Amino acid sequence: MTETLPANSGASLLYSAPVSINPATANLVRKSTRRAYRGVLERLDAWLDGVVLDDEALTDWNAGLDERGLSAGTAAFAVAAARFRASMAGHNGKRPRRGR
Repeated sequence: MTETLPANSGASLLYSAPVSINPATANLVRKSTRRAYRGVLERLDAWLDGVVLDDEALTDWNAGLDERGLSAGTAAFAVAAARFRASMAGHNGKRPRRGR
C-alpha cells in the first residue's frame, strides 16, 4: 500500500508532481521534517529573544545566516519552518486586503 503526498509536502525536493511512497516512509519524512523545523525554530526563537517574528526580523535572521557563510538552502529552510509554524497557528500568510 502506498500514500500519495502533495508536491509541497517535503517528501521530495526533486519532483513537482505528487509522489507515491510507502506510508512508513511518509511518516518518517513528516517526523524528520518536523524535528528539523523544531531545531531551526528553537535557534530562531533564541535569537529573537522575545521579539515577535515578522518579515523584517526573518530577513535579519537570514542575513545573519549568510554572514556566517551558511547556504541559501539553510535560509530557505528557516523561512519554510517559520511558514509551517504560522500555518499551524492558523495564519495562512496572506495579508488582509485594504478597504477601497
